[in-house]
Amino acid sequence: MLRGNSLFFCVFILSFGVVVPVCAELIDRGGGLIYDTDLDITWLKDANYDGSNAAGTWGKGMTWADNLVYYDAVRDVYWDDWRLPRGYISPEDPDNPYGYNVGEMGHLFYDELGNTYLDPTTFNAGPFIDLYYNNRFWTSTMFRTLPPNALIYGFWGFQDVYPTTNNFRFWAVRDGDVGPAPSPTADAGGDQVVFDEVTLDGSGSYDTYGTIVSFDWLLQHRDDPDNDRTAAGVNPTISSLEPDFYDVTLTVTNDDGLTGTDTMLLAVAGSCDCVASTMHIQSIIAETAPAIRNQKYGKVTVTIYDDCGNPVSGADVTGTFSGDYDQTITGTTGPDGTAVITTSASAKKPSYMFCVELNGVSHGTLTYAPNDNIEDCKSK
Repeated sequence: MLRGNSLFFCVFILSFGVVVPVCAELIDRGGGLIYDTDLDITWLKDANYDGSNAAGTWGKGMTWADNLVYYDAVRDVYWDDWRLPRGYISPEDPDNPYGYNVGEMGHLFYDELGNTYLDPTTFNAGPFIDLYYNNRFWTSTMFRTLPPNALIYGFWGFQDVYPTTNNFRFWAVRDGDVGPAPSPTADAGGDQVVFDEVTLDGSGSYDTYGTIVSFDWLLQHRDDPDNDRTAAGVNPTISSLEPDFYDVTLTVTNDDGLTGTDTMLLAVAGSCDCVASTMHIQSIIAETAPAIRNQKYGKVTVTIYDDCGNPVSGADVTGTFSGDYDQTITGTTGPDGTAVITTSASAKKPSYMFCVELNGVSHGTLTYAPNDNIEDCKSK
């Protein structure tokens, strides 16, 4: 089965009457390279790499592999340590060159790809390109020098021996692993402060040698996990966010299944979509202002707010002074929502009460809601 960018295969063998699993894994490292974890070798993904040049006599094949320089675009590396796959001759039976699951290609055919001897109907090439049933490849293993013979492997599941002057295909392999391909680089953008909607920006993400195929966002609310959100895409817009901080993680995935992550901080103030319809008295401050001959005027500051909690400008406020003053006066609020109302009469050491009239606040677009008043009167 495919698991990420690897081919994972299990076969079952009979060992001393007990069925036991034997598992092997081929990992696609990107750049046209397949790693065999069991044998610690790396195959060229293209079994017909170099086309017609990769076929001929055994001697030509040995030279071809020895001179092969392969450019790995994923890692920006030239690999030049190639060889032909090794065959296998048992030291207990050195005159018998034949076998099935023997050598590196036998291991590949049976253990890695799960193929069956002489069964073209179920032949599996796995992650490899241009690999077919009945292909025959030279190994690097000589059988006899006089006359010169070497081992081949036929991809019907059998190791055989042929004179080195015969023509078969070449397939390059190298010892060791080239290592995982570089992961893509995620860029979640800079920290943001918003009301209750945000447009995220992952456009700074990149993959030098591959292609990013998905952008996945996770927004984790610091106070309440129930407010966590997810999104997908380069520039998703997310609305109806709850106030507080979100820890935002972007995960990008490329066409090889490799991922990269980045984080940013999102501060959410809350909705600013309130549309005001009413207004009320937020506060009244009663004081005096100096007049002539040690007398004082009565002075009040009335603050008007709307139902969204914002100061109201342009509201007319009418109120009555009683006590040492007896006047009804109207003032108009400024940008800060306050109206300063001062008596025209003065008094010495005055004592008074100021009350806003029952319908004493008016505005061009907002309705006065006296039941919402914080206070209606103030004494001094």
